[in-house]
Amino acid sequence: KFHIEEKKQNNILIFSSRDKNGKRTYIYDKDEMYVVILEPKTNANNESYYYLLTAYYLRGGDKKKIKNKYKRRLQELL
Repeated sequence: KFHIEEKKQNNILIFSSRDKNGKRTYIYDKDEMYVVILEPKTNANNESYYYLLTAYYLRGGDKKKIKNKYKRRLQELL
């Protein structure tokens, strides 16, 4: 909730990326090495919202994976 409500402003990367599972939006806390992964959705009224997929601390090679996703990020935030 802390990250989703954007209460922390420093050392946070927020970006969207496309991968084999579709488009995802990432909130990456570089200090805490913590990531929140959201999936953009649209309801029957054509209103946009996010579905929380997962959130976890990065370990080992996970940090490199997030950095690679950031390099391939989409121009727009979904």
